[in-house]
Order: sequence, then structure tokens, then C-alpha cells
Amino acid sequence: MSKVNPAQPIAQEIPIPFKVECIGADSPLLKGVLALHAVSKARLGPLPTGAFEERAKLNHILVALAPDGSLAGYLLYRVAKRRAAITHLTSAEQFRGTGVAQLLIDRLKGDTSHLLGISLNCRRDYRLEGMWSKFGFTVRNTKTGRGADGALLDLWWFGHNHEDLFSIAATREEASQRVTVAIDANVFYDLTVDGRPHGEDTRMLEADWLDGCLELCITPELFNEIHRADSASDQQRSRGAAQGFRELKTDESRTKLIEAELKPLFNNAICDRDRSDMRQVAHAIAAEVAFLVTRDAGMLSHADRIFERYGLRILHPTDLIVRFDNLRREAEYRPVRLEGSRWRERLVTEADIPHLCEVFHQTRSERLHEFESRLRHHLAHPDTSACRLAVDDTYALAVLLVQTRTGDAALEIAFLRHSNHPLAGTLIRHMLHAAVLDTAQGTSNLLSVSDKGVSEVATSAMQELGFLTDGEAWWKLSLAGVVNIKEATDAVCSSGLPPSLKGQLASCVLAATSHPDLAIRCEQSLAPVKIVDINLPSFVVPIFPDWAEHFFDAPTGGQLWMDLKERLHLGIEGAYYCSGKNRHLRAPARILWYVSQGPSGRGAMEVKACSHLAEIVVGKPKELYRKFRHLGVFEWKDVFARAKNDLDATLLAFRFSRTERFARPVSLAEIKELAVPQPVNPRRITNDQFVAIYQLGMNHSRQ
Repeated sequence: MSKVNPAQPIAQEIPIPFKVECIGADSPLLKGVLALHAVSKARLGPLPTGAFEERAKLNHILVALAPDGSLAGYLLYRVAKRRAAITHLTSAEQFRGTGVAQLLIDRLKGDTSHLLGISLNCRRDYRLEGMWSKFGFTVRNTKTGRGADGALLDLWWFGHNHEDLFSIAATREEASQRVTVAIDANVFYDLTVDGRPHGEDTRMLEADWLDGCLELCITPELFNEIHRADSASDQQRSRGAAQGFRELKTDESRTKLIEAELKPLFNNAICDRDRSDMRQVAHAIAAEVAFLVTRDAGMLSHADRIFERYGLRILHPTDLIVRFDNLRREAEYRPVRLEGSRWRERLVTEADIPHLCEVFHQTRSERLHEFESRLRHHLAHPDTSACRLAVDDTYALAVLLVQTRTGDAALEIAFLRHSNHPLAGTLIRHMLHAAVLDTAQGTSNLLSVSDKGVSEVATSAMQELGFLTDGEAWWKLSLAGVVNIKEATDAVCSSGLPPSLKGQLASCVLAATSHPDLAIRCEQSLAPVKIVDINLPSFVVPIFPDWAEHFFDAPTGGQLWMDLKERLHLGIEGAYYCSGKNRHLRAPARILWYVSQGPSGRGAMEVKACSHLAEIVVGKPKELYRKFRHLGVFEWKDVFARAKNDLDATLLAFRFSRTERFARPVSLAEIKELAVPQPVNPRRITNDQFVAIYQLGMNHSRQ
């Protein structure tokens, strides 16, 4: 999303030989970019210096240079969800009208051609429709901005014409990434009172490019802090301003328990200020939000300890903005918060119906009696329908999922609803994944979600799990075994998918041979199948038995086995750490897990599972731990040990997904027969070797 300098006219064809470059974090041109932003800030909006440095580190800043080497303009963008999003585009005053913007956009199009497309938000009153149209963008959505003037924001989109069904949702995905953030009193006052010191840092949270991405919430403790204001008029004004924010609802008994645990960190809460700080944190933890934003130095000083124990990140506003894309993903999917586990699934009973109607009925789009009637219908047919709830230890309702078998034995999800609980996205992913596994192992390989009331949170979860939509429902086709492209295409065409999806998905599979990202998306949509003749690298990765047990390798008899951790990671997402020397790993890819003997000498020395390798990050131990802590399993002491207790050591972490446990292990002797040496470090193997090992492990065979 972006702010663009509206004084910049449509580029004209003037033959000035500008040079466009991508700059890094160590480029001397970064200072020039910051200086150009400073003079254009009134139009572009504020952005922390750290955000510029982070974008430069990722090579996401393009600059245009005049023949004399002076900075003519710059473009700053982000990459998330397989698309680029423009944050800033501007040119220096003396170079406006010389084609700078066109050159920067053209370079961005070339650099991001492997992505689905490019998006940006632009205020309508900037009157830049002609420029964006000239650049090939079209308006896909309009909304009212969060600013005090209520200006309209147009969502502009440029597609890279991959012409596959995975690009259909690209222009809608940003809306599904709304992050709930608790704000402290000082942040609340910064946002609602003009002229406060440091208020500009906080008001960056209201930037246009973040519009629709954040939901800023207050805790009940804010009203106690408002009550301590000096004058009755200030109290009244602040109470009125507080009505513009959603108030987090928390269980009193749990909040009190958390307060008692936090007291030592807050000077035993002797004074009003420490007591309020403690309660703000306690309410945020009890509400299970991912982030609490504050400028309070005392609260920030406890951030690491609170995060380690409770999973709540306490951040300065600028830190949230600088790391926003990574933090947004963490808020969506936090299996570490399910460890313990206070959460459970149970079947719906008739006594639940009044409460279910209160929590899950959508007042704007359906009638209450229709919702209740449909729910009672499914409860009355337990032979064909299963109604399940996810609840926490206070029995608060979080997710309702109703599955039913249709006449042709296909599995249909008639209700997929959730409360406003911040962990709803994580819970929905696991409940949907369980439904997908049931489908893959059953008599039908097709699952649909027909609920017309699915939310943006549920939509995001379905997209990640490989569901596709025809506009009427969401569909997941699950194929098993190893197939070639023709066999996969034939299976799609003969499936029960709607005709519109059949043709699009079949076309994607046919095009997957030359596009690794498209190949991964196809396998995701057809999982757990493996398509043999697509261009994906494969690796065998050794893993110590202790960690294998957490991810996929339950010991015989289940001794000390934590089933919850298996359900948290098997088939969805996890992270693993190894030496930073393993630079030959690539993503996307497939990996086979070889359980080594490890230091204990008790490992099986067998390949026992398969995953998709989704992301590789090289960095220092603390940096990597912060990035992947929300996925659980590895604690700081484990990551530190991997770095041999050296904070400056270089580690490699990779994020993997869609793990399948083999039906039977493949021994070291068997993989050696396939010319694969004993894995000591991650090892690249051929596609034929991968297929042979996978078939052995899954007891499959190809003619």
C-alpha cells in the first residue's frame, strides 16, 4: 500500500538517461532517500528510519539517478503473500515530469514478475487516476481511510498475467491480514491528543499503507488511567475518544492470576503507575492478543521475559511498523499459544444452542431463526453430521465447525464460524487440517466449505491450506501418491470440483513444470499428492531423534509423547535450526527427514517423513528465535545451544510445512542402495531419488 506524492504529474517522454538501481543497506544512496522522504513527508506520510533500513536490507528500495549521479526519485515497497505492495513513490522536485516514476514502476514490474502482482493504496483526492491507469494499474476496491478526514482510499492492482487461479484472491488477501493490537495509555493519548511529545512516532500506526491491517484495541485498565486525569473535562474527552476503539474482554479470574505473577516485574505494583502498567499487560495476555504497543520504557524493559513466558510481544510503535510483515504472520498463526494446553475440542449439545446463536450468528447477513434451524438440523442427524467446538479452559467459545456427509459421500463443512478471539486463526487452521486429513483417508477425496458466513480470518486459513473458491464455496481436492502432470491433470478433470475450477486448476498443473512457486501451489491444492515431473529441488535433512519426536516421530507406545505438539506441527508449519554453513538449501523445495542417531545414540537412522521447505533465513540466534518463536517447540536455550552458546554465531533456520509421516520408515541401507550417502548435513538429492524414497515410505508403487 502506498502514499504517492500527488504533485507528480503523469510522466512525459523526455530523453533524460536516468539509471535505475536497487540499493542495499550499506548503500550511500540510502541517506539521499531519507533526505528526499524528509522533504516529501507531508505527502508521503511518516515512516521510521528503521523501516527504510529494513527495506534496503531486503533490496526493496529502487532509486533513479540522473546523469550527474544525483537522486531523481525512489520507490519503496514490501513483499508479502506473493505480491509486492508499494509504500512510497516520489521524485525530486526538479525531476518531476521527466519519466522518473515510469522508470521506477517498470523496474519494479521486472523485479517482481515472479510474484502475482503489485498493489498500492492511494487517496482518491490526490487525483492520480490518470497516472496509475497509464502505468497499467486498475482499481479493485475502495474504502474509507482511518484518518480524521475520512478520505477515500482506492486499492490499485497490476497483475503479472500468470493467468492462474491462485492470482484470483491476490487483490483480496490484504484485508484478511488484520492484526489485533492492544495499546497502552501513552499510545492512546498520542493518537487522541494533538501536539504530544513523540506523538509523531505513534501516529505512524495510522499511515495509509497500514489501513485495514491493524485493529487498535484498548484494555479495561485504560479507564482507570483516564480517571486519574487532572480535570473533569479531560476525563470526559478521553472517555469519548475511547469509544472509537474496541475494548478487549478478559476473564477476571485469569487476569488476576496473571497480575499476581507479574507483580515482581512491576515493583510489586505499589504505585498507581506500576499497577496500571501491570494490569495493561495482564489484560493483553488474558485476551491472547499478539502485541501490546507502548512507549513506556519500564514496560519495554520487561518485553523479553514477558514474551518468553506468555507469548505477548511488547513493542514500541516504530518497532511494530519496521517488522510489520513478519509480525503479522506471527499473529495469524501461533501454535505455541496452544501448547499446555488450555484448549480442547468437544461436541455440541442442544444446551449449547442459545449460546452458539449469541456468539456465532451473523446479525447482518442471516436471520437468527434460520441459523438456529440449520444448526438444530445437523444436531438431529449425528449419523451424517458432526458439530464440534473449540473452547478454552473457561469454556469460552472460539470456533464452531459443522461437518456433514452429502449423498455422494463428499465431506462438506456447513458452518465455519469463530468468535473474535485472537487465536481463532490458529485454531481454525488445525480444525480444517484435521478435516482435510479425514478426506484424504476416506472414500471421497473432495472437501467443500459451503458456509456463506466465512470471515476474512477463515478465508486466509483456507487459502493457506490449499482451498480454492469458485465464488460460491471453497473446495479442497486431496490426491494421494505419486503422479505425473498428465495423471494429476486427469484426476482434476474427473473430480467433483465445479467446472470453472477444473479448467483453471488443470491449466495451473500443466504450467507448473517451469514455475517452482506455481508447482508448490499446485501440490498444496492437491496435497498430499507429489507431482514427479515439476521443477522442485529435493533435500534429505538429518534431524536428532529428540526433535523428530516433537515434529512427527512418536516413540513406540507414546512414552512421554506430547500428542498436542504432534497436532500442532504435523502437516501445518514448523521451524528447524541448523548450521549457517548449509547455504546450499533452497526454497521452495521438498525435504525428507532422516532421523539420525544424535548425541544419545538412540536414533533410528531412517527416513520417516516428508515436508515442503517454505522459507530459509540466515542470521544470529536471537534474530532467528524472535522470527520463529511463535511456531513453538524450540525454546531459546535450544536455539542458543545450536549456536554453541555464541550470540554472534551464524545459524540457518528454515520454515517447513505440510509434513507427512511415512507409513513405514526407509532404512539407511535402502537409501544407500539409491546412491544417497548417509546424511550428515542437509544433502541435495535428485528428483528420481526423492520419488523412490517417498514411494517406499508411503508403500506406494508406480508401474
